[in-house]
Amino acid sequence: MSTRMSEFRQYKDKQNFFETDPAKRFDKYVRKFNRQTLVWICIFGISFAAIIVLVSLTFANSENIKISVDALHSERKDKTTLSDISVLNFALAAEDLEAAGYIVLINALSGLSGGTFTTKNGDILNGSNILSITKSLGGSETAHASALRNTYIPNLCASLSAENRVNCAPIQKCQYNFGLTVTNTSAGYVAALNLAMTMEQVGEGAYVQAMNLIKDSTIRTVAAGILAVESEHTAFFRYLLGMTPSPVNVVSALTVNQVLCAAAPFVSNADTCPPWNSRKC
Repeated sequence: MSTRMSEFRQYKDKQNFFETDPAKRFDKYVRKFNRQTLVWICIFGISFAAIIVLVSLTFANSENIKISVDALHSERKDKTTLSDISVLNFALAAEDLEAAGYIVLINALSGLSGGTFTTKNGDILNGSNILSITKSLGGSETAHASALRNTYIPNLCASLSAENRVNCAPIQKCQYNFGLTVTNTSAGYVAALNLAMTMEQVGEGAYVQAMNLIKDSTIRTVAAGILAVESEHTAFFRYLLGMTPSPVNVVSALTVNQVLCAAAPFVSNADTCPPWNSRKC
């Protein structure tokens, strides 16, 4: 029985094969091919779309990362610049003090014009030359203050973001009282030279400290140049006072508070005028 059923099925398959219209058979295979092709097209389309989405997300993330990194760099630059501005304003306070001190100093030494000055080492110097050199040194201090107030600090402020730029500005000048009287005596000249030496030594220590604090390499180079000039000034007045012009191999840095406390006695409104009002002596 099973053998007959098998033979019958084989017979029916042959009948179906031979009896099927060739056009229908062709249409059948075409439909089958189209279904398979459609499946593959769908698979390819979905895969391609997934790749596009993945690439888009990756690109967007990379842009976000770039923006975040740029923002971080900008924030760091602002912090660095703000720090440098604080240091330069501290230097400007010292320069304003020195520039004002030289006006009093030159007046106190005016009696040297046409006369002589004898140092503690016994060197007899031309008084007019001393006065001329002192005026030149005072001009340097005025130039330092002007450069800081009108060029370096404004330029750094301009490089800040709009938010941080609002209150960024050079500090204002304070009021000064150096306690010098014009006596045109040897004692009066020595008192004036001691004042000059004190101011310059404070300026030296302040700039050594500034070199440690300033981040911007260009500004640090400027500060180094000013430090060299301050040291030359100090050596000149030490020589006039009979001291070794360069007593140490390395000039020590003065902390900000040390500078403020050392010079505050010369500032009449030190309790209210920045940065002197921040001292803790």
